[in-house]
This record gives sequence, C-alpha cells and structure tokens, in this order.
Amino acid sequence: MDLYSICVIGVLLGLQGQVQREITNSCVAAKVVAQKRASNFSRYQVVATAYTLGEGSGTGRTSTGKRPKEGRTIAVDPRLIPYGSKVFVVGHGWRIAEDTGGKIRGRRIDLFFRYRRDALRFGRRRLSIAVHGRA
Repeated sequence: MDLYSICVIGVLLGLQGQVQREITNSCVAAKVVAQKRASNFSRYQVVATAYTLGEGSGTGRTSTGKRPKEGRTIAVDPRLIPYGSKVFVVGHGWRIAEDTGGKIRGRRIDLFFRYRRDALRFGRRRLSIAVHGRA
C-alpha cells in the first residue's frame, strides 16, 4: 500500500492522537516529495505522428546512432526535448528521445513503429507528453 493510500485511510478512519499526528506528518512529507518529483517534468501538448524504418534515409539508425525500437524510440526536436530524455506519452507509456526528422520541429513528435501498417493505423494525433529531467 502506498503512502497516499495510508493518508486517505487515516483521514477516513478519523484516527486520533499520536497515530493521527504521525500519519499527518507522513502525508505532508509525501506531498512535498510528490511536488518535487512533479517539478522535474515539463508538460506539452504535441502533434504526434508515426514512422518506420522504411521511411526517411533508411540507414537503420537513429540520429543518436542507436537502432530504433518500437515502444522505446521517439523522434523529437532536440532544441525542445534533449536527446536521451525520458518522455511519458499519454496513452503510450514511456519513450526515449533518440531521433529527429526533417519535419519534427517544435511541439511535434514521431513514435517509432516496427510495421508500416501500425504506423499508418496510428495516423496523426494530438497528445499530452511529460518530459522527465528537463530544466
């Protein structure tokens, strides 16, 4: 059980005395930690598209020299999102900024898919992202 759940249970049960003070102090500490963690994220609304190895220059490597992997690689504008940044894409999970492309400028990202049919099915979407570690 996480600390937040314990805080909620403590409030709901109306615990008294020393136990209630300890839970309250823990809840305050948990809130401070959560706020500090949240400050390490930059949030953006982006236009997301998809790509495969069959597109672009066809070298089989990202602009950072890695082999792209579905479920990991996204293409970004490195002026906005530095290479190597961990990016949470709402509805798609965690990705790593490993590539860029000719049309990837500003608040636009490309998710890598292994198969062309999956990339076409993805299409073009507006998504929310959170970039971890951005100063």
